[in-house]
Amino acid sequence: MKEFNKIDKLFIKSNNTVFKIYSRYLYCLIPFLILIIIYNLIWGSTTNIISLLLSTTISLITVTIAKMIINLVNKQKNNLKKILLEDNLLSIAIIISLFSYECTIPIIIFSSIITIIIKTLFKTKNLSASLYGILILLISKYYITNIDSPLINLSKLSYIDSYNNIVTPYGNIIKYILGLTPYYLSPILSVGSFMYLFHKKSIKYNIVFSYIITIIFSMLFFGLFNNMNIWFLIFQLTTGNILFLTTFILPVYQDTPTTSEGQIIYGLILGLITFILRFVIPELSVVVALIIGPFILTKILNKISFKLKYNQKFYYTIITIIIILIIITNTILNIII
Repeated sequence: MKEFNKIDKLFIKSNNTVFKIYSRYLYCLIPFLILIIIYNLIWGSTTNIISLLLSTTISLITVTIAKMIINLVNKQKNNLKKILLEDNLLSIAIIISLFSYECTIPIIIFSSIITIIIKTLFKTKNLSASLYGILILLISKYYITNIDSPLINLSKLSYIDSYNNIVTPYGNIIKYILGLTPYYLSPILSVGSFMYLFHKKSIKYNIVFSYIITIIFSMLFFGLFNNMNIWFLIFQLTTGNILFLTTFILPVYQDTPTTSEGQIIYGLILGLITFILRFVIPELSVVVALIIGPFILTKILNKISFKLKYNQKFYYTIITIIIILIIITNTILNIII
């Protein structure tokens, strides 16, 4: 009698390969470097350009050396092309450098090493391993060295105030949208990157849509309830690198649910978690939410993926419960804050 092996993965026929998908992510990251360089050239801030190039170089050298050492320990061959491109270390180094503004060299090196260690320990983590390096960089910038930022300022204002006190000290809403501030990566480029990856079928768009819709509803409700109008929603969407991380880290293939139903639930729950954390640890809210998401949600949603896909009553019941939770959470936060 023949034996049948159980397979718990979902296979979809596609011309896309993992290398092609992540190569497109790399292409999308390069314009962020170019925009920062052009912006600082216009304003004559050559120091910032040198800092960016230096941090990119340091991060790239660090992750490469760390990976080579790990390969030697594991008795694997070191192939520089494979390390930089197939293992996506070039993309990871760029992501870390984009978040290393005003960070010291030791912190950049430390965050790069932690990223590679996480990537090695957890095989499902690719670009998402950079979240741990980003977490270290953000803690260093905003919570240890006490660098001010729009979101830190918002927390000092107890999250409710006027446009002039929340937005104006750091520019205007147009600058936020275009990404012409030194605090956050360009929302416009992030949206453009998403559209490109969506066109190339290289992104789990169900997660992105459900996540962003949850954030939009929650922040719009909070803003309108507290007489801050729609500018508050735009402020929230263009700060904290939420659109960048939503595009490049949130929908990674290995770390997220396989079915579209599971992906939608995943996005809704993470959107709710992010919304709550925005009022607790504003600068870290997205990063922390994306770190804990795969650990508490992906395995569970994959286990019930069959029931979600073929039992619509069960699926819509869960969606309804989550939506009710989102509404209740919004109401409670509005009352408390």
